[in-house]
Amino acid sequence: MLNKDVNVSVLGRQYSINNTAGNDAVKTECKGQYYIKNGKHYVLYEEVSDDGSVTKCRLKFDDTTLEHNKSGELTTRFFFEKGTRHQTAYTTPFGDFLMGIDTKEFEFNESGAKINLHAVYDMEINDEFASENEIIIEITSI
Repeated sequence: MLNKDVNVSVLGRQYSINNTAGNDAVKTECKGQYYIKNGKHYVLYEEVSDDGSVTKCRLKFDDTTLEHNKSGELTTRFFFEKGTRHQTAYTTPFGDFLMGIDTKEFEFNESGAKINLHAVYDMEINDEFASENEIIIEITSI
C-alpha cells in the first residue's frame, strides 16, 4: 500500500513512423500526493518547466483506465482505455488542437509500495495521424 506522499516518474515516448525525425522522450520526476476515493487511485503533482511556469497534474486510474489531466500553460485531459479512442482539446500558448488518443495497450501493476502504469497509443492531431506513443508512470512511496 502506498503512503500519502509519493514520488512520481512519468516517461513519455514518441516514435517517428518514418525515422526521419528520430524518437523523442520526455521524463518528469517529482513529488506528489496519493489517495484512493470510490475505488479509484489519485495522484496530484506539479510539473515546473525550465521557465518556471507550473502545470498542475492529476492522475486518476484503476486497473483498466488512466485519466491524465493537466492545467496551466498546457491544459488537456488524456484518457487511456485499451481498445478505445478518445478525443480531447489540447491548449497551448501557441493555440488549441484537437487530439485523438487511440489506446492499443494498457497495463496496471500494483506491488507493495509501488504502482506501475503503461500505455501504448496512437495520437492524432486535428484528425490526422501524428505518432505512435508510450507513457510509463511509476508511483512509489517516499
